[in-house]
Amino acid sequence: MADAAKAKRREQLKRWAGSSTDKQPAVPRQRWRGNDRKTAEMDQVCVGLAAESVPNADEKTTTGSDGAPTSSMKRRRRVRFERSAEFLAACACGDTEEAKEMLREVRGNDVGSKEEDAGIVNSSNADGITALHQACIDGSMEVVVFLLAQGANVNQADSEGWTPLHVAASCGHLEITDFLLQEGACLGMVNCDGDVPLDIAEDEATETLLREHTTRQGLDLEAVKREEEERIMRDARNWLAEGLPSDLRHPKTGATPLHVAAAKGYVEAIKLLCQCGMDVSATDNDGWTPLHAAAHWGQGEACKILAEQLCNMEARSNAGQTPFDVADESMENLLEELSQKQAHDSTLSSPDKPRREGEGGEGKGKGEPDSSSPANPPKTRFPIY
Repeated sequence: MADAAKAKRREQLKRWAGSSTDKQPAVPRQRWRGNDRKTAEMDQVCVGLAAESVPNADEKTTTGSDGAPTSSMKRRRRVRFERSAEFLAACACGDTEEAKEMLREVRGNDVGSKEEDAGIVNSSNADGITALHQACIDGSMEVVVFLLAQGANVNQADSEGWTPLHVAASCGHLEITDFLLQEGACLGMVNCDGDVPLDIAEDEATETLLREHTTRQGLDLEAVKREEEERIMRDARNWLAEGLPSDLRHPKTGATPLHVAAAKGYVEAIKLLCQCGMDVSATDNDGWTPLHAAAHWGQGEACKILAEQLCNMEARSNAGQTPFDVADESMENLLEELSQKQAHDSTLSSPDKPRREGEGGEGKGKGEPDSSSPANPPKTRFPIY
């Protein structure tokens, strides 16, 4: 596996290691029984969340017949987690018996049980990691077999487009990789970094297995990787002829197709989208423009095109960061050059036009984040288009 791919995998695993599902129980777990409050409280230990005391309000004083205080006791506020969180916790701890008990109780309901059942088995944490992803990370064949037998989606992707097969291959779990393939795992799923499972296989044995299955299925993986860019370009050609739809933003991230193309370096798609009249300074839910994305993921050609289209190079995200602040180190000099050129060209074309703050002089580029803004969360490359 290439060094770059290994670095990506280490970064991914580091985030997984910090997730709430990747925690060992501090105390022995008790069997889950539906709405049993005590066992629900034990589940919160497994997901790394301790019950918190509520000051003042937790003290309860009882009075006798004469109205005098007789005793005082403290209660703890307990958190009741949703079934999906409890299921993730049980699977992360390898407790398939408890997970079975949860599903058995759900399946005992007459109304909506199938939908709720599927929702629990395929539920995920904030990073989109399901119980099946976690089992593949941990190398737990027993949990993998259990989850697939319960209807887990073998091709469900996390927030960065990683499927369970990506995970198993990148961790070098050969037996699990083989089993996932037997269960219908897709070899051609492309994650947000443009990698299929074969690209990030940890060792030679895993790589050989994936290559054999790829050959057997007659897959052209390079063509698969181009599909997303080609889809964007097909849509862009339609928009050139028919006009842009009213709303092209991703329902979860708020990103436009231009954000996706910029983040992934789809140069021809970027040119077409600009011809369509797409806003080159549009912001996603984090306040990032396409230039933020291109600069952050080191897409130099994308940066050049966006700057030529007069994107706002000083746009600030919700965390008060400009593209200069979030840029990959390799992009810093290029951004400075593009900034100066954009300011120069803008002055020539509109000599009387007032400059934007910091334009053409000191203050251009990096800025101090707004202290009143929320901290910028770790940014994941935009989801599959």
